[in-house]
Amino acid sequence: MMLSKLFAGKKIRSLLQSLRVAGDESQQRAIIHELVQIGKEIFPHVLEALRERRLSPDHFISLIRSLYSPEMLPALLSLLNERREEVRQCGYAVLQRCGKNEILPLLLQALERQTLLMTKPVIHLLKEKGDERVIVPLQALFARSQDRRTRRGVLEVLVHFISHPQSQETLLEALQDQDWWIRLQAVDFLQQGRLSVFVPHLIDRLQDPENRVKERVIEALMELGDPRAVKPLLSLLREKDLLLRQKAIEAISRMADVSIIPDLIDLMKEEDVNTRRAAAEVIGALHDPRTGQVLMAILRDEDWWVREIAAEALLAIKSSRILQMLIAMLQEKDEGIRRCVVEVLSKADDPMVIDPLLTLLHDKDWWVRERAVIALGNIGDPRVIPSLISLSQDPEIRWVVAKALGNFQGPEVEDTLVALAQDEEKAVRREAAIALGKQKTERAVATLKALLGDEEEEIQFKAAEILKEITGKSFPIGRPLTGPGETESYREILTEAILVMDICNSTRIAAKYGDHFALQVTQKAFALILPLMKQYRVQYVKNTGDGYLMTFKDVRSAVKAAVGSLQKLRMYNEKVEEEQRVKLRFAINFGETRVDAQKDRLGVAVNMAFRLDSIRQDSLVELAPGITPEEVPFEDRILVSESVYDQLQSQGEERCTFLGYFEPKGILGRHKVFRLDWEQ
Repeated sequence: MMLSKLFAGKKIRSLLQSLRVAGDESQQRAIIHELVQIGKEIFPHVLEALRERRLSPDHFISLIRSLYSPEMLPALLSLLNERREEVRQCGYAVLQRCGKNEILPLLLQALERQTLLMTKPVIHLLKEKGDERVIVPLQALFARSQDRRTRRGVLEVLVHFISHPQSQETLLEALQDQDWWIRLQAVDFLQQGRLSVFVPHLIDRLQDPENRVKERVIEALMELGDPRAVKPLLSLLREKDLLLRQKAIEAISRMADVSIIPDLIDLMKEEDVNTRRAAAEVIGALHDPRTGQVLMAILRDEDWWVREIAAEALLAIKSSRILQMLIAMLQEKDEGIRRCVVEVLSKADDPMVIDPLLTLLHDKDWWVRERAVIALGNIGDPRVIPSLISLSQDPEIRWVVAKALGNFQGPEVEDTLVALAQDEEKAVRREAAIALGKQKTERAVATLKALLGDEEEEIQFKAAEILKEITGKSFPIGRPLTGPGETESYREILTEAILVMDICNSTRIAAKYGDHFALQVTQKAFALILPLMKQYRVQYVKNTGDGYLMTFKDVRSAVKAAVGSLQKLRMYNEKVEEEQRVKLRFAINFGETRVDAQKDRLGVAVNMAFRLDSIRQDSLVELAPGITPEEVPFEDRILVSESVYDQLQSQGEERCTFLGYFEPKGILGRHKVFRLDWEQ
């Protein structure tokens, strides 16, 4: 008997080997037929061959379907626990063909004893094969199991039978579970069920002791969009936790209408300033003209932020009646109210506000005068030029007069700006320089060249930057130039790889969670990647506000630093809450940098790196063949110039995709831009 089995095993292995090397389909079919004729004793050999890569998935599936019998199920189910995905897929494909009565008991056992690799396929098979008969066993399993993954798997299957009362019963029990993580999963699945009967139960969980559950409940209620949730959500506007308040504001704003105004007015009477701010945000988010009177009243709140929210909301309504009411409020004696009103009017691009703003140019409050000047400059009506020029000697606001005049043209404007460029205050000279840059006349250029010798280094750099934008040429700083002659006064000229790193979502984080929180996130991001930069021998680092300018000795070091940073940030983002996630983008150029006395990097190559970093989908004047705008990502990207691409090509680097051409501001010509496919 043993010899017979040994001989059979040898024959089976020989046939499996022949099947592996057979090139002709008819030959393969003949071998498969011969194996099937041997019978079920080939089963363990077929399993072993699949695991050892000696049998293709297609041949395995074909053989098992021909030989299948229920006693094979445990072994087939074990394939779902194999490390190789190819083997797991084979097991899943075969199990899909099995009968319900045979496989369901084993799947329920597997769900209880599952390993990490088996979780998803077992759950999917239960949903595909299962019917209402599995509900009671699943309820029992949920009640007795202490394993989080198993209990979550039960809920995921039960939600597939959400219309059955017993499934609903268990899901609602999970919503009250002692384990906050299970409660969190229950919220997710109840949302997926999308039954209105669940809404009251979700509303009850707004009082959950775990904030993470509360956040998810708010999101679920917002997704379901049931108006019954609006008033209960209002209570969360009193929450001490900033993120919870913000989520509640978002949810209420999306679902509510003006019927909740009385409740919001009550909240506006509370002492807690954060509650009043949240209520004001909701009122503003309604964008309903009927909220105008309420918002006008909120302008009298003692908190500047509340007033600011109301002002922005009034502006968004775009009603001439509201504008008239605001104009009338300019007569208020309260300085804070006048400031708030003029802030609104400064952003209202409407000719109706010009005359009222002109009267404010002589207000006793310098802040009101300042905002009026800014508003008139933004509106850009040339009739206001004489009034603005008349304030060019106002000691408190002449800097902003220079800024506003930059929006106009004409000899009298230029005369005033040239005079202000010689003012004793640095801020006035700086704004005058920027405004002269918009004039682009010979006299404006001559004045800017004179500012290259300003006593303040900041003014020198600003003048050089503006002249570069106007003329396309680099000018030395430290002394005035009275003509077009150009000399270089840089300490050193280097050839470097220039890397610009930008934090894409810092502005959104700051707007939503505050500047301090955004700064912490930014600092955390840089702390994570700084060791990489040092590893690849960064030569120079400069903070640019929302990012950094860095230089490296060669292109490969810059590329490795950028790729490593994105990979490291991806791992970091997977472990933190959404609001703490950081999105970066990089741009790399290669060329000459001019090093000044402070070791700062200047020059066309540096400007090119910054222009490359700022590219958006609509920045490309011509897309490369086969490239769509969606293939020009705004975040998690590395863009490189043609000079960097050439260096990478010479080093055998093939991971670059040509995106198209762009015309960088201040740099002549069309330039190619490439995306480094860092995820490959």
